Amino acid sequence: MSGSFLTLTDDGQMIPLDGSCPIGRQAGNRLLLPGERVSRQHALIQWQRSDETGTGAFLLIDLGSSNGTMLNGARITRPSALADGDIIEIGGHRIEFHGSSAEEALDEETVGSTVLDIVKRPLWLMVGDIVGSTRRSHELPPEDVPRINGAWFKTCREFVEDHGGHMNQYLGDGFFCYWDDTLEAKLHLPQLLRRFAFLQHDSQPPFRVVLHFGLTVLGSVPTLTTLNLHGPSVNFVFRMEKLAGSLGHPVLLSKEAADGLGLPALRRVDEELSGFDGRHAFVVPELKSTAL
Repeated sequence: MSGSFLTLTDDGQMIPLDGSCPIGRQAGNRLLLPGERVSRQHALIQWQRSDETGTGAFLLIDLGSSNGTMLNGARITRPSALADGDIIEIGGHRIEFHGSSAEEALDEETVGSTVLDIVKRPLWLMVGDIVGSTRRSHELPPEDVPRINGAWFKTCREFVEDHGGHMNQYLGDGFFCYWDDTLEAKLHLPQLLRRFAFLQHDSQPPFRVVLHFGLTVLGSVPTLTTLNLHGPSVNFVFRMEKLAGSLGHPVLLSKEAADGLGLPALRRVDEELSGFDGRHAFVVPELKSTAL
C-alpha cells in the first residue's frame, strides 16, 4: 500500500497515497483539480481492508458530483476497487492509479510479528445501507443513480464526522462507522440518529441505519489511518442490518445501544439473529427528526 500513487497525465504530477485522498476543486482536497466540471468535493480514494478476505484495496468513491467520476471509461455508481493501471477521469482530467495488488500490499504491511497492535475495547458500531439499490438502478435514469447515491455517501460521511464518528468501511451501497465509548459519543449519537431520521423522510435514496454497542477487536497498522474492526460485535451489527430490512424498520438499535443512550422506545422486538444463539432484544427508537 505504501508504494501506491496517482499520476496526472496533464502534467505528470505524482500524488502518493496513504489512507485517504479527497479530490475536488475546493481548497483542502488532497488532489486539487481546477475546472468548472470538477465539483468542490468531487470524489474520494480511500484505503480499506476487508474482514471477510483479510485483504485490502483502495476504493474510488464519487461524492455526488454533477458530472460524475469515470473509471476505465465507465461512470461509477458505487465504491469501486482500484487496480494497478486503472484510469480515472474527473472533469476532463485523466488520472492513472499505480499500486500493488491487494495481497502484496497486505504482505508489506504485516511483515513482522509486531506490526499489528491488537486490542479490545467497547465501541459504538453503526451500519447504513441503501434500500432496494438494485431495483432502483433499473427504475431510475442511468445518470441519476451515481449522482443520488454519491450525494448520499457524501451527506452521511459529513453527518458522521460532524458528530465525532469515524468512517471505517464504504460498502457497495452503504457504510460502516464507529465511535469510542465516551460521554461525547453518547451526546452526539442521539442527535445523529435524529438527523438521519429527518433525511430518511426528506430525501432519496431510501436507507436504513442500525446501531450496536459492544466489545470490539481492533487491529491497527502504523501506516494506515483506519482501524481494522472485527469480532462478534461487528458480525452482530451487520446481521442487525439484515434484520432491520426484513422487519422494515428504517432505524433499529440493539438493546445495548438503546440502554446506553437512554432513548425512548417506539417499539421493542425480540428476534433471532442468524449466527447467534437465542433471541435478542432490539429497539425501534422514538426519534423526533431534526432539520439539517
